[in-house]
Amino acid sequence: MRERLGFDPDVCRACKERALVRVPIAPSPLLVRRDLEQVLRRRRGRPP
Repeated sequence: MRERLGFDPDVCRACKERALVRVPIAPSPLLVRRDLEQVLRRRRGRPP
């Protein structure tokens, strides 16, 4: 990745000293609810 981008994505571009910490982003509760409702609707429409 460093070769392709031309920089180290784990090092701060501003200070060049600190390693950046990557934090996963959780999906919005509204998106999770919407997706869950879609799955449940599909399941209800299927014959057993």
